[in-house]
Amino acid sequence: MSTKKIVVIVSLISTIALAGWYLVPKKQIPTDAQPIKTTATFRQDLPTPTIESTQDHTIAFPVLSQDDQSIRYLKITGNTIEDNTFWELKTDGTKRQLTFDHIDEIQNIIWSPNREKALILVKNNPEIANNEPAFHTIKFPELAYVMYLYDLKTNVSKVLSDKIKFATWSPDGSKIAYAYDDRVLTIANPDGSDYKSLWDITKDPTLSKTKNFFFALSWPQPDTIVLDLANLDISGTIYHINPLTGVKKKLLSSADVPIPSPDGKRGIAYGSNKETRTLALWGEHLIGKNISPISTRTRFPDLTAWNPDNQHVYVVENELYTTTPRVLDINSDNGAYTTLTWPGQPFGVSDVLITKTGDKLYLVGYNQIRILNL
Repeated sequence: MSTKKIVVIVSLISTIALAGWYLVPKKQIPTDAQPIKTTATFRQDLPTPTIESTQDHTIAFPVLSQDDQSIRYLKITGNTIEDNTFWELKTDGTKRQLTFDHIDEIQNIIWSPNREKALILVKNNPEIANNEPAFHTIKFPELAYVMYLYDLKTNVSKVLSDKIKFATWSPDGSKIAYAYDDRVLTIANPDGSDYKSLWDITKDPTLSKTKNFFFALSWPQPDTIVLDLANLDISGTIYHINPLTGVKKKLLSSADVPIPSPDGKRGIAYGSNKETRTLALWGEHLIGKNISPISTRTRFPDLTAWNPDNQHVYVVENELYTTTPRVLDINSDNGAYTTLTWPGQPFGVSDVLITKTGDKLYLVGYNQIRILNL
């Protein structure tokens, strides 16, 4: 099989977080996180078996398979022909190579629900290494961000656009939603056909045409897309929009990177204070309650996972990989949380995955994965 090459983004605003939620009409949702004292307890000495120790490479952009029996990821080594290829790691520690195309410096991978396809964000570069064919033939501006649709089974890629940085899949994988040119929320077939604009903020008289832009998108339910409308000067605002009707509602202000529950009816977002990191909850069940933002040390929004019970959400805290990580087990009913800790050497966590049964967290680090039994 001939080697293909993608030259990819080195730097970009941090990526989206994925999921959303739906609100019942006629009930008003608080538009700001409102302070109240939360409670915290501690649970220590948790077992953390390691299923993989890959001393020779980094596990990047991991995702659990539909049956929770394996993890798909991008292997990064920097010095072998296997570098930046897709692999599958089974929970028994065995692994296999899925693709053989060499893909350089990927900024983001957005997996389809069945894990067979992915939206891949790359940085265009006209140079062709080793005189081999370019991954694409369309010529873009030198610093363009290019979104591809990639099929792991057929090894076929398709250029979608150089105007897409943030995107997500519908729950059944039949559609994608994306922010075209950062300012037009659009839905389409995965190959880009049959597209439909839902919200063009350049034509919204209530919004600035130059300072507002879409930052994060998620689509957990057929009638629910949640997005972060960011602003260059002030904090972001979290919105819900129904892709079937186009009706939108404001959920939370002074927050960014929304991470909703699987059923889309509640969620958690990161506060926008530059000096301190906080977590704010939202949902119909919180109407009339005074729930305070939760202080957190985490700097990476992808270190958050909702339990399938739609009640508990887990946030992994790291301090630049220099300490043993802590996990906040937050009860979204009332904001109370338990801090899960365990003894051991410092371990940097780059991603957190949760099984569909909600009984295990997979803490993905630089070159290993640890299991936290819940």
